[in-house]
Amino acid sequence: MRHGMWLVLTVVLLAVGAGPHGAINRASAQITQSLNEDELSATIACQSFIDEWLNQALLTVEEIRVLTGCWQDAAGLWFLPNSPDDPRIPGGPVLTVDESGRTAPLQRQLELEIYGLWTWWGQYPPYFGYGAPTLAEDIGALYDESLLPGTGRVRTDAWFFEYETYWVFIEPYVTSGNATNLSPYIAWWGQRRQAAATKAVTGLPGPLQAIGWQTLGGDRPPLPWDLADPVTVAEYLDWALANGRVPATE
Repeated sequence: MRHGMWLVLTVVLLAVGAGPHGAINRASAQITQSLNEDELSATIACQSFIDEWLNQALLTVEEIRVLTGCWQDAAGLWFLPNSPDDPRIPGGPVLTVDESGRTAPLQRQLELEIYGLWTWWGQYPPYFGYGAPTLAEDIGALYDESLLPGTGRVRTDAWFFEYETYWVFIEPYVTSGNATNLSPYIAWWGQRRQAAATKAVTGLPGPLQAIGWQTLGGDRPPLPWDLADPVTVAEYLDWALANGRVPATE
């Protein structure tokens, strides 16, 4: 399985002495370097998950992408993009050069606020029992380098992770006034995932609906590396630009 689409904003961000941008850029560069591994395995994993869990006749390509992180190229093959500029993305990069420039200030603010989420958690003791000294490192311990369609980069032994409790820890930061840009990004992330998951389980018997909903993470809040994923960030910036959510630059 390929490694590294999501930025590892775990303990490293709390340990380094440099500012958040430097840490994010170094983590991004390290991960991007590992993205060229095993593209065939990623394609197989995407296709296998989609075949097993999703009714492709019921869902649009975009809805499948939301639920799995997998994109479809011009030849109809599913893949996990290396970056927002991956040449396999139909229609070209997620953002044009002009759009990247226009959304750069918002992207920088999102990076700062995601970093702020980690530092916020660094003030609190651990809760989830992964043997870490702080809540930030406790949540960071959920990260797994193996990227799985649907569940993303979450340890397989964390399948029953208490997402409702996780909301208890993320909500105070989001509503603190320190996350004015991150808050609508999280709402966008969750709303489109819930909508796609709801559609995906339509027509299934009751018990299978519940299993499908859980498997697809219909009510799963975004983990920090979900939010820091450069492809997802670019998708959000593209949406924000199209919907007048990007502040005008002087």
